Amino acid sequence: MSRTACIIIANGIDELELGIIIDILNRADIEYFLVGLKKGEILTSTNVKIQVEKTVDDVLNDSFDVIVLPGGNIATRAMSVSEKVRTILSTQCRNKKLIAASGTFPFILSANNICIGNS
Repeated sequence: MSRTACIIIANGIDELELGIIIDILNRADIEYFLVGLKKGEILTSTNVKIQVEKTVDDVLNDSFDVIVLPGGNIATRAMSVSEKVRTILSTQCRNKKLIAASGTFPFILSANNICIGNS
C-alpha cells in the first residue's frame, strides 16, 4: 500500500514552501494530491499559476496518511474560514493521522481548536 499526502492550497500560497514540500514527498516516494478550495488555477504569493488536481469537496471523505498545509498569509486566511478545510483537518486529527502545517498555517489549527494538545 502506498503512502498518500493531501496538500491543501489556496490563492496566495507560498510557492517556495510548496516546492520544498513537493520535493520532500517525491524523495520519500509519497503520492500527493494538490487540493484547492475551488477547481482551476491557484495563484501563489508571487502570481505563479498552479493547477489543482482536486478540490476540498472531492476529498472530504478520502483518507490520507498526512494532510500538508504550506504557508502563505493570504492562503492561511482563506483556509481558516473554510468549513470544509476544518472538517478535513478535524477528521484527520480524530483518526490520529498526521497534519503537517508550515509557515502561517499552524494558525488554522489553533484558531479552530483542531488537534489542540496533540503534537
